[in-house]
Amino acid sequence: TSVVFQEYSDQFSHKEYTVGFGGRPGGPEFYFNLEDNTEFHGPGGQTHEADPCFAKVLHGFDAIDRMMTMPLLPGGYSEMEKHVGIEGAYILPSHELLQNA
Repeated sequence: TSVVFQEYSDQFSHKEYTVGFGGRPGGPEFYFNLEDNTEFHGPGGQTHEADPCFAKVLHGFDAIDRMMTMPLLPGGYSEMEKHVGIEGAYILPSHELLQNA
């Protein structure tokens, strides 16, 4: 599975606690931005294409912070030793999402 069109929007950049698609072409991997990563993952960042941002964490920041302290497997990727499940997510209308961006 992949994202057919990797569309980046300046209205929804890689601010703290947003979620972006990783890999080329985008997905299915995703990552949490723990700080403003717009310069690195946005236009002109790591490659000629910007990673699309597709979600924002609105609640449960402590859970994200705890995930980032979990042990990783050896190697060049940030793969956790243990799997982590996401218990729930919901879709907001775009105007609400942008208000919280």
